[in-house]
Amino acid sequence: MEKAGSPMMNDKTSTLINEDILEDNFKYLLQNIPIAYIVMDELSQFIGFNQAFLEMLGYSADELLGKPFHYLLNDKSEIENHLKTTFPRLMQDGFHTAIFSLRSKNNNVVHVKAHGFFGYLSDKKTKIAHGFLENFTAEHDASLAKLKLERESKNVLDVISEHVMYFSPNGNLEWSNNLSAPFSNLYCSREKKICGYEQHCLKCPVKYVLEFKKPFSTEVSVNKSVLQISAYPVFEKNDNLISIVQIVRDISERRNLENFVVRECNIERLNVGRDIHDGLGQELVSLNLLSRTLLNKVIDKNSAVYDLAAKIEENARRATSLLHSTIQGLSQVPDSPDGLKIALSNLVESISIAYTKSCAFICRHNIEIDDYLISTNLYYIASESLTNALKHSNCDEVVILLEQEGKIVTLSIKDNGTGFSSAEHRRSGNGLKIMQYRASIINANISVESDSNGTTITCKQMLGGQYE
Repeated sequence: MEKAGSPMMNDKTSTLINEDILEDNFKYLLQNIPIAYIVMDELSQFIGFNQAFLEMLGYSADELLGKPFHYLLNDKSEIENHLKTTFPRLMQDGFHTAIFSLRSKNNNVVHVKAHGFFGYLSDKKTKIAHGFLENFTAEHDASLAKLKLERESKNVLDVISEHVMYFSPNGNLEWSNNLSAPFSNLYCSREKKICGYEQHCLKCPVKYVLEFKKPFSTEVSVNKSVLQISAYPVFEKNDNLISIVQIVRDISERRNLENFVVRECNIERLNVGRDIHDGLGQELVSLNLLSRTLLNKVIDKNSAVYDLAAKIEENARRATSLLHSTIQGLSQVPDSPDGLKIALSNLVESISIAYTKSCAFICRHNIEIDDYLISTNLYYIASESLTNALKHSNCDEVVILLEQEGKIVTLSIKDNGTGFSSAEHRRSGNGLKIMQYRASIINANISVESDSNGTTITCKQMLGGQYE
């Protein structure tokens, strides 16, 4: 065996290669470089190679010397291509680069890029071909594994029930699975715009991720469907944003079920309130009348009997008032077309008693809403907005405005407080999230505008349909 790192050659050609082809310094380089180097005669038979080539394939020198190059090729098509195209072209053009799949001694496939050169020995007559073989098996296998993973991932993404979209760091839509095609224009259109509308809205998750580099989720109503849209930033190790993944889920069925549960609960509360009013309420009214009658029949106003009758009458009156409050608590909004108007008026009246700040309710139209679910959720949106304004905005005046234009009912809650920034809006607690959730239940649109002059929360609801 020859010394490791030296070129492997048979006796017939070793003198020619060592003396005629390679100069001493170039010869030493070829002997020690970690890149495979081979020498073949004009029949493409091996007449020399370095140690790196043998180590790459696992053969000994004796096993390869005199063998044709196609002895190492992995399949018949490559053999035919080498004999008819690749090697003849090398001998004709003097230089050629080709990709080969070689078979190692242990039957593994080694992928190489061969850079071949044509030349003569020192006699100027003997033709030889020699060149370097660049082993890219690891890169080839990694590329195949990546393609396989991408193909499998795409297959998975194409069959899941979610609509998945992939955006560049600039907000351009780069890829989407098959299910997301109907929704690709919802926020980021095929024309590479971030939002399909004329102006960006606060609900755009992609816009939020681009601006704040944080996940964001919202709900919108489109074509009678309720969609939950979430966007997630993807970062490199150095925290650079490299992409945005948006997932759209159709939660219409879940929302319909929630609406059914809410409606049934509201109906049950109304029934309980009516039962209490018609049963216990009537008994307390009778007790209140009897106690007042008893009090009036006591002649001696200074007697112990009169004092006892007075306490009975007072307790009966207090119990009746408490019962009315309990019934009202079970159903804040009366079950009537003008129930929202009545409930908002009562809300402002109770708030004005509890707080020293100015609170007004304005309704210039005779607004009637037959859908109790809509009335109830609009009421709670107003209640939540009013409470937030009084507690957090440092305002001294709040106005609730209820108006109607055509089929669109608009509820506005405006304060003259200090306002808050868009970032604070995004980081806000559960109050705004609850209002957005209630708006989504009734397919309404809710928006928030805030500056140093105050905050306005507006909710638009189309009666007999949905607001887009």
